[in-house]
Order: sequence, then structure tokens, then C-alpha cells
Amino acid sequence: IHDYATGKVAWFCHRTKRGTGHNWEGTSVGAEGDMFEEMMRSVKAPRFVVRKTITDKDSSINVIFCRHFPEGTITYCANHCAKTLHKDLLKIKQYTCECKATNFGKCKCMT
Repeated sequence: IHDYATGKVAWFCHRTKRGTGHNWEGTSVGAEGDMFEEMMRSVKAPRFVVRKTITDKDSSINVIFCRHFPEGTITYCANHCAKTLHKDLLKIKQYTCECKATNFGKCKCMT
């Protein structure tokens, strides 16, 4: 977690499945949520307040953040959003309308 005012790292944690210091047995997806939960607890203990988080649309991270800081705001990372949008647009481009609607506004395939 970076302190916006100073730009310094305020909190961090690490999970690894390899080597002598391994501390995680689950999946990488699970590790992300577990680390975020640990950091939110660490941040909240000294009554530090997180007002805003920037995430990659990971719903588990958003749930954890809102549980600890319900007054905070969530902003989605523009880079991740652009990548997701590009993938979604490619799916739409490859999709073939099957309803044979003559007016695009009446097509129900994409709803």
C-alpha cells in the first residue's frame, strides 16, 4: 500500500509457494485476496484510514476493502479496464447475430 501524500510504501506483505520460507499453499488468486485482507487489518489496527483504492475490478478485493473501509471509494485501474474492454470488443466482433432482426435496435442477441 502506497501513501499517496509521500509516495512511500506504507504496508506490504508477501506470499510464496517456493523455497524454505514458503508461506502459502493455495492458488495465486487466493493469495491476492489473503494478502489484501492482511494489509487492511494491519492498516486499520493503528486507526489509519484508507479513503481510496485503485483495483483491477477484482470483486473479492472490492468486498474486502468495503468491509474494512465502507466510506472509501473504489477506482478501477485504467490499464486493466482498457485490456478488459479490448477483449470484450473482440468477443462482440466475432459474435454472429442469430435472430435475423432487420433493425439492429430490435436485435435481442446481445442482451
